[in-house]
Amino acid sequence: MERLVKQDWEALPDLGKLGSRAAPAIPHLLMLMGWKKSVLMKDRGSLTLYSVNHGPFRKPLTEHFLPREAALVLAGMGEASLRALFLVLGDRNPLRRYWALAALGWNRAAKKRKDVPARVAVLLNDPDQGVKCQAVQVLGFLGARAYKERIARFLLDPDMSIRNRSIEALKRLVRGPELDPLPLLKALESRTDWKIKAARGALKRLKGRFRAETDVDRGLAEEERRRPSSKCSPREKVNRLRKLVREGDASAPRAVLPALRNPSPLVRAAAVSLLEKIDVPGREKHLERALRDPDRSVRMAAAGCLGRIGGVRALPRLFRAYADGRIGERILDLVRSLNRKDPGRIRWELTRRTRGGPAKDRQAAAYLLGFVTDPGSREVLAKTARWDRDRGVRKTALESLVRLGKREALPMLVQALRDRDISIRKFALGRLRWITRKRWGLDPGPWEAWLRTR
Repeated sequence: MERLVKQDWEALPDLGKLGSRAAPAIPHLLMLMGWKKSVLMKDRGSLTLYSVNHGPFRKPLTEHFLPREAALVLAGMGEASLRALFLVLGDRNPLRRYWALAALGWNRAAKKRKDVPARVAVLLNDPDQGVKCQAVQVLGFLGARAYKERIARFLLDPDMSIRNRSIEALKRLVRGPELDPLPLLKALESRTDWKIKAARGALKRLKGRFRAETDVDRGLAEEERRRPSSKCSPREKVNRLRKLVREGDASAPRAVLPALRNPSPLVRAAAVSLLEKIDVPGREKHLERALRDPDRSVRMAAAGCLGRIGGVRALPRLFRAYADGRIGERILDLVRSLNRKDPGRIRWELTRRTRGGPAKDRQAAAYLLGFVTDPGSREVLAKTARWDRDRGVRKTALESLVRLGKREALPMLVQALRDRDISIRKFALGRLRWITRKRWGLDPGPWEAWLRTR
């Protein structure tokens, strides 16, 4: 306590260890709860602060908010600090009232006292919004079921933070269909946007805790029909589109196509995915346009959908997007699928692209050939690894050969030790050492002699 008087805040972890034996320090801790001050405190090994909510915890060198640390220590004292905390609930300083409520919520002994919820409920009418929020939350922590109707009135409070705390508290307090939905259903019919939003959020998040669930479902459905799409959030728009497609509504195509130009990437990606499930004229052109979307999630969705719809016909368009770096590895889904059905066809399509065009196209084709199990793939890659004029393409061809078969790639790796580029020779040496566990160097002689004896 003497260290606290001297403002040595490193004493707070020591007090947290003492529990109820730290009762003489209560006046100084109550004083700290009104300070708007943060300090840096060191982590001293085994010293911890105790919180009923969060359990024992240890903090590194970081900024500590003194009122919160004082409230944690008071909460760890149990019954010894309750009387002082009750007195602070009537303090003129709203910061002290706030942290006194927090300490009561963290205090295990407070949950066993029947008079604590009544003292906390007085602050539901507090003029300070932060204190009111904390009172709602603490009543939920204490399991004060007698006050669930009073807390339910805050579901239509103008302050969103109080509404959210009320919902979380009611989730703890209400165990069945006990709440009256009538005030919220009336709010759905009002002309005030925040009231409609608050009522809709509460009815959805507390579903199953209202009486007359059929009236609740009917009210939400009517409100959704009344609400113009311009006031829907992106997530709500996505849910509407999915519902139209799932129910086979005739208006689904007219709703999905405009969504491809929606400002929200979430809506555009969902619309692209839904094109696979509806019959729209020229949908492959819409998907090809989506491959150039500025958002990566939309491009990836378009690539997957185009591959499943177009099959081999979609390969040229997906290959172009892959070579330009627009769809990442999503093209591999199509390549693996075609490899299971017709490996010869996919090998022929990719072979054409290894023989000409820009280096990035040849490199992309060489990489994808490493996933095609047709016997002709190794021959094409071997020629590319030996004769292509770009070292990046030759290196990618060697990687693909190793992917198709380590032992079968050994002759080409030994041949690559004579490559004109030192980076290719070092890459080949690394792969040879990894496959064979031999430790010869860049000289191809020992490797060729060993290879002839195999």
